[in-house]
Amino acid sequence: MRSEWPGIGRSLRETGRTLDCRSGLTGNLSQDRRSLKPWICPQLSVDEWRLIARLVSACTLVACIFGALHDQITFTLSPEYFQKIKFQQFAWLSFGRPDRLRVAAIGSVACAGLGALFGWLLGRRLLQAKIRPLPTTAAKDFWRAARRRCLLVLSCAVAGGLIAGICAHWLATDGNGGRWDWAIEQYRIVDRLHFIEVVYVHHGSYLGALLGAALALVSGSTSQEHDNIRPESEPASGNRD
Repeated sequence: MRSEWPGIGRSLRETGRTLDCRSGLTGNLSQDRRSLKPWICPQLSVDEWRLIARLVSACTLVACIFGALHDQITFTLSPEYFQKIKFQQFAWLSFGRPDRLRVAAIGSVACAGLGALFGWLLGRRLLQAKIRPLPTTAAKDFWRAARRRCLLVLSCAVAGGLIAGICAHWLATDGNGGRWDWAIEQYRIVDRLHFIEVVYVHHGSYLGALLGAALALVSGSTSQEHDNIRPESEPASGNRD
């Protein structure tokens, strides 16, 4: 089913003509490559584009807030990790700001792109049934399903950071943190224990977020979500004769 492209004009809608952003792609593609087309060049209605745009914006904002708060905590644990490494990597974000503001900006920038990408993929996932776009959706149920999956990603990110931090504390205090001695010597780190903990917390948070995103995108919809996120033209099961 093809959906009308927004902003083209009334003439296209009145004549029933539609625009397909994939029409320029020609050639005999394999089934695997063809199955990726809806994700790269989707055919979406105006309402679907609006939903996805809002979801991408929301996920980006949440990711920025999470990154800023996350880095505030890790900065408290190991200021050296930021002052001797991250501030140099993100020197373009300095502009004479206080350290706390620079840390918040670094965390936001580091997570913004990941949040936007996840929002796009999640929107495509929720608007699909058997990998095909739906013409319209129930917005309330769309956002309810999106919130569940976003909370899953945030929970996995927090859990991953905590687990990694606990493991790092055990490794460093047990004398098994030697793999980071090169960094400690190179950057002249004084507080070795907290530096190793923060390194592991950052890695664990990223891995946890990736795992949560994979679960959110791969896991099937619940029966209630599957019934509610559907074309409005399709009546609910309770309203059928």
